[in-house]
Amino acid sequence: MECGALTAPLMFIGLQNNNIASVPEKIDIICKAQSNVNKFNAINGSTICSSIRQRINSACMKTIRTFYKPFSEAVSNPLLLSAETKESYSLLLKIFDDNKFHCSQRVFSNLNSNFLITKDLFDTSWAFIGGIALLNRTCGALTGGVLAISSETAKIENSYSRVVRLYWTEKL
Repeated sequence: MECGALTAPLMFIGLQNNNIASVPEKIDIICKAQSNVNKFNAINGSTICSSIRQRINSACMKTIRTFYKPFSEAVSNPLLLSAETKESYSLLLKIFDDNKFHCSQRVFSNLNSNFLITKDLFDTSWAFIGGIALLNRTCGALTGGVLAISSETAKIENSYSRVVRLYWTEKL
């Protein structure tokens, strides 16, 4: 559903803030993630991959080339929540913690030994709680499943010529 140029930085937010334990730390992650989602949406007119792709051929490449500035602004200057919203999020996160309700991490916990589920993978999934930072977007269980499969099958592209070819093909 959401564009990879949005979800990959969200994963980095979780990974960068490892050992997330306290509610204030979790709210900080949610603020950064929500800020990133809002900035991404403002620049690209959508967070949904298929909506972005339908516009023009270079829209996907534009999202990849322009993700960093709004992402770094979201991380360095996240949105500020009202006291009421913070209190609501705190109560909700406590209920989630008490009931082990983090869909991505629940998926990881229920996978068999064919998958190597690391602490880093748990950390990368943190921003996906509540359908991406409590925004009711793509389900965390789906995200967790994709992360688990990707952790076993993904490879880093190490061919510069293929990357350049993709870039120029997309630009045309």
